[in-house]
Amino acid sequence: MEQAVVDAARLSTVELANIEELQLKLEVYKVFMDQSSIRAEQIPDETQCRLGQWYYQGEGKALYAGQADYRALESPHQAMHRGARDAIRHYYAGDHDKALQALQQMEQANLSVLRGIEGMLAPLREPERAAPRRAA
Repeated sequence: MEQAVVDAARLSTVELANIEELQLKLEVYKVFMDQSSIRAEQIPDETQCRLGQWYYQGEGKALYAGQADYRALESPHQAMHRGARDAIRHYYAGDHDKALQALQQMEQANLSVLRGIEGMLAPLREPERAAPRRAA
């Protein structure tokens, strides 16, 4: 029971980080719809967001740093934040084709991050599948 509570807390931390990433993407889309005046410089880099803190100095690093899935998150996470900043920068510069390309890069990178996290944390979500089978 105690392990289930610990696992749920770990999942909650990552889910909050994912929600923050979605909020960041929403802010970019709001710029495109003229509902936000946020500037590219106001978009946090990959170390400043909740997911970045989890990754670079938090529980993610402490628990998963030795896993290839964990290390594979860094590049797409950086690309997601870079794409968000580039999309805004190009939008304000009036280069809508480049803005849309950056938006697509942001989305693809974020999808890679989400898939990577799902794979890495699957054992916490479904512990009965992750548990080794005992010989009968």
